[in-house]
Parts: sequence; C-alpha cells; structure tokens
Amino acid sequence: MTSDPAPLHAIPFSNASRRSSGRCWRIISIRLPWRLPWRHSATRSLRNCPALGESAKDVQDWNDELARYAGKTWLEIPWYFAESFFYRRLLEAIGYFQPGQAQGRDPYLQQKEIQTAGDVQRLSSIWEQFATLEPGMRFEALLQSSLWGNRADLSNFTVKVQARGGLAAIAERHLILINHTGPVRDRLAGGLARLDFICDNVGSDLLFDLALSDFLLDLGWTQGIHLHLKVSPSLSRMPCRKTRAALLTC
Repeated sequence: MTSDPAPLHAIPFSNASRRSSGRCWRIISIRLPWRLPWRHSATRSLRNCPALGESAKDVQDWNDELARYAGKTWLEIPWYFAESFFYRRLLEAIGYFQPGQAQGRDPYLQQKEIQTAGDVQRLSSIWEQFATLEPGMRFEALLQSSLWGNRADLSNFTVKVQARGGLAAIAERHLILINHTGPVRDRLAGGLARLDFICDNVGSDLLFDLALSDFLLDLGWTQGIHLHLKVSPSLSRMPCRKTRAALLTC
C-alpha cells in the first residue's frame, strides 16, 4: 500500500499468486490517493481524507457523516467513526461493491478462517467441561463464555490468547461490573418464541454464541434463534452474510 497521490487504482487478484495451506491466494495491489491518518500528525485536518467516490447504497450516509467533522482533526472525531471509515475506504479501494472479480469477496476471509479453525480446535478440547455440568451451571458457563469471547477479536492479539472461555469464564465472574446472569436465566427459562444475537466477531466470540444457541434450543428455552451478521466485512474481524457459510463449515 502506498500513499502516492496518483489516481485511485485497484488491481484485485493480480500481480502474483501463491499457495498457502493448500489454498490459492493473490496479492492485491492498491494505490490510494489519500494518506493514512497515522502517517500524519494527529492534529492534521480531515481535508486530506476525501469523501467516498464510488456508486454504492451507503456512500451518501458515509459522506454526510464525514462532512459533519469538516475542519476537525483526527483527535477530535469519534474514534469508532475514524476506524470504520478507514475500513470502508479499503472496501472501496478493492472494488467490493463494484462489478468485477473482487465484488462481494471478503478481503479478510483467509484470516477469519484461520482464526476460526484454531478456535474450533480449542473449543473441542474443552467441550467435555461443559458436558459434565448440570444445566444451570452449563448455562452460566456458556453465557459468560459468550460474553468474554468478545475479547478475542482479530484486532487485539494481546488478549486473544487469553480469551478461551470454558470454566475459566465462570472464574472471572467477579470482573463483570454489572452481572445480570440470574435475571437472564429466569427470562429464558420462561420460554421465548425468538431470541436474537448481534454477532460481533468471528472465532471464539461467534463459536460461543453458536454453542449457547444450541444449548438454549436443546432445552426448549426458545423456539428460534436469529443471528444478525454484518451486510459487508465492515471490519477485519466481523462476520458478514457473504462469508457465513465458509466460517460455519470451518
């Protein structure tokens, strides 16, 4: 990736190809007309970051939000918007929303598959811990594993290796500032027609959501589970609709 001010030019799936773990992947060469914010002083204005220029359903919403921060520096805007907008620009650069080879292809899929495959193995190695628990304790272990799994997103390698879940999650219950495990259990045990999960990260986060879903369906505490995924790979670790099949069969 370069910060050359040449016109935006993305060459998806070209230049070179190699094989890794038996799968073919291709290097994506991208030239961007804008510099990454951290290459400049954080006090520089957003004028160096142009609006989105492609044709896509969400472009106007993104550009309207960007316009709200005109004249502000990178330190003065909401951090989540800055991060999300950067990833949205990457999707524009590779042509994710445009006709062509890169349309609808998750640029982070290989990373997600590796993460998920490793976490499936780790979950398998501790699954017997859950099988021997009585239902009430198993629910608490799965619920808190689902909660703590959020620490294992792909952008935070420092805590990823510590977020394994299992019975260790129960041992960390004292770290939860507001713990509604009891009321949640009582509400679910009363029976629900439908339960919704907002899925945040692939890997152990998503796996424990699925394990908890299976447990609740098996007990009959809910008649249906709806998993809400992102429409597109808006961040490197988020599960999205286009890649759900690949991730669930890892």
